[in-house]
Amino acid sequence: MPKALVTGISGQDGWFMAEYLVGLGYEVVSMVRTSRYMMAGSEVPTGTRAIYGDITDAAFVHATVKDETPDEIYNFAGQTFVAASWTNPETFLRTNALAVSSFCEAIRQHSPDSRLYVACSSEQFGDSLPAQNELTPMRPISIYGVSKKAAFDIGHVHRKSYGSHITCGIAFNHESTRRGQWFL
Repeated sequence: MPKALVTGISGQDGWFMAEYLVGLGYEVVSMVRTSRYMMAGSEVPTGTRAIYGDITDAAFVHATVKDETPDEIYNFAGQTFVAASWTNPETFLRTNALAVSSFCEAIRQHSPDSRLYVACSSEQFGDSLPAQNELTPMRPISIYGVSKKAAFDIGHVHRKSYGSHITCGIAFNHESTRRGQWFL
C-alpha cells in the first residue's frame, strides 16, 4: 500500500487530497499544525492518521520524513491570505518557502525516493500579463507571491541539483465549502 504525507489538511486542497488518496487505497498521514486551526467538523479526514507539529520546524519535518518514509508528500500547508503577507512577511516566508526547503532537504537526506508536490500560486506571476504558464516571467508584487515563487525556485533547484522528484503546481483561485469565508 503506498503511503502519502499530506500537509494543509485544515484547508480545502489538503483535505480533499487526503480524502482522494484514502479512496485510492493509500495510507495517509495528515500533518496537522494544531487542532485549534482546524475547520468545523472532523479533525482530520476519515481514514487518515494525524501527526501534530509545525512544518516551520525543520527538525520536525526531518524526523517525520525519516520516520514515515512516505512514497509521496503533498505540501498544501501555507499562509494564503495575500493582504496579511504585508503585515507579517517573516511568517509567510518561513511557512511558504523555508518549510519547502526543509521538506526538500529531508527527502534528500532521509528518503530520496519520496516524491514531493509543492502547492504554488498564480500570485508568483504578479504583474505579468495573461495568459500565464511555467515560461511566463514571474514578477510577484506581494510578499505572498515572493514566498510562493521562492518555494517554486527551491523545488526547481533541488530537482536539477539532486535529481529529487519534486513537482510544483501553480494553482489559480479555486473555491469550495472548505475555503474560509474571508476569501469570498
